[in-house]
Amino acid sequence: MAKSLTDATGETDGFPQDRWETLLKLIPGVVFEQRTDLSFASVGPGREQFFGSRSSEVAERSDVFLSCVHEDDRVGLLSWLRKLTPSMGLVETTYRLVHPDTGVIRYVADRRIRTDAEVELYQGVWLDQTSRIRAEKRLTYRAWKETVSTVTSGLLHDFNNIIAGIFSLSELYHSQITSNHEMHAGIGQIKASSMQAQQLVRRIMELNREVSGERNLFNLESLIADQLDFLKAILPRGTEIKANFTGEELPVRLDDVGFRQVLLNLATNARDALGDGGRIEIETRRHDMGGTGPAGILPSDFQYPAGSVEIIFRDNGCGMPTGVAERIFDPFFSTKEPTRGSGLGLYNAQLYATTNRGRIGVVTTSGVGTTFHLVLPLETFSETILPVVEEESGAGQRHHLLLYSWEDASHSDLVAEMREKTWQVLTLSNAARVREYLTQSDFPIRLIVILRITLDEDADRLLEQVRDEHPEIRIAVITMGDDPEQTPRSVNERADIVLHHNMKLSTMIKKISDLIQ
Repeated sequence: MAKSLTDATGETDGFPQDRWETLLKLIPGVVFEQRTDLSFASVGPGREQFFGSRSSEVAERSDVFLSCVHEDDRVGLLSWLRKLTPSMGLVETTYRLVHPDTGVIRYVADRRIRTDAEVELYQGVWLDQTSRIRAEKRLTYRAWKETVSTVTSGLLHDFNNIIAGIFSLSELYHSQITSNHEMHAGIGQIKASSMQAQQLVRRIMELNREVSGERNLFNLESLIADQLDFLKAILPRGTEIKANFTGEELPVRLDDVGFRQVLLNLATNARDALGDGGRIEIETRRHDMGGTGPAGILPSDFQYPAGSVEIIFRDNGCGMPTGVAERIFDPFFSTKEPTRGSGLGLYNAQLYATTNRGRIGVVTTSGVGTTFHLVLPLETFSETILPVVEEESGAGQRHHLLLYSWEDASHSDLVAEMREKTWQVLTLSNAARVREYLTQSDFPIRLIVILRITLDEDADRLLEQVRDEHPEIRIAVITMGDDPEQTPRSVNERADIVLHHNMKLSTMIKKISDLIQ
């Protein structure tokens, strides 16, 4: 006859009951004895991790155990149990258990043995295999993603070359006809659309990079606005996305690739929670003074440091049940199937916030929605003064530049090439903000690049003011659309160098580099 884990005398193979219970707690997994009719003779300690508030019922009611087995695995498990015989020895299968309180899905390896044909009793152990299985699936997905990334990058490169040809021809024809020509508006639209297509391709290629880039200066709201089209592609059709921005230039020094991935992870997290009439709100707030986080935020010690900016990502989805919100930033924690999530998205968001001297927290209400609060430090520029002084006399120095354009140029080829040379580039599209930054005594700008379109009064006024008020700063003007021979004399006189946007990019960078030296 097979022995039960605990016999009637309270002794277990010579072990006193209390020592046996202690030993069971040290064993990974949860030991159990289950009869062939699926009722349990005993269930060891640790069962709460699988069955939560119903753990005390599992040993008494077989239907509780079956109700926790994932509905897609229930029939397969019952079929497997019916086929077991004592002659098979140690057997194992894997199925999913759904936590009755939190809905968290765990992959469990069920290893059991029936040693005596006359006793209809299995002795076994449940082992949590969730982390291993999710890691395996993530590695498989990553390998596939790398393959797709390689193919996509090649296709994007070829497509970009085609668009570049369309842009160049349309720009050439557009510059050779007068504004009252019947084709002027049409060719202008082709030129503008092809430029937008090039920018979109560039953004996709940047998003496709697996390795995050170095930290650089960005205007936070421009960075978020640039990502809205991708968020729309992730979220369910019909989802409303509302951006509530301050309208200010919010300079941050961060890794833009990682930041985009954080936004996409937050959108992915919200996707499955949204129903009909889904709405996403992205809000930015500047915190010049420190303060405590909103009521109910996790972690509870969340605070806003002075001189920080807050990104609020809010959805009106189903929210999270009790017990889930406390664990969402844990690695491999997920309530989704492994094919729909690795359990690392929010964990990586937390790592990103920490790496960039920020914090992330969450407020959630079941049936109402979830709000993430990401706080990052605003760039004060004061911390870069000493490195600039130290580097001025050495090779490989890191120059600090400011680029002004009538539109957001943070993702232009020019800025990308500058950052490849490890130059720190801050892009602004508001001339008043440029002048405001330059009035800060600790602003270490060596050179200003002004992108100037035809009859650009804001750019011309900025050029005049910078030259008069900050004569120590070098100024490079890049004209867009003008014939170089028709550039106003005042621009040529005030700028240290005037370049035309048709100039080869490498030549342009070389001339700017020589100017800084």
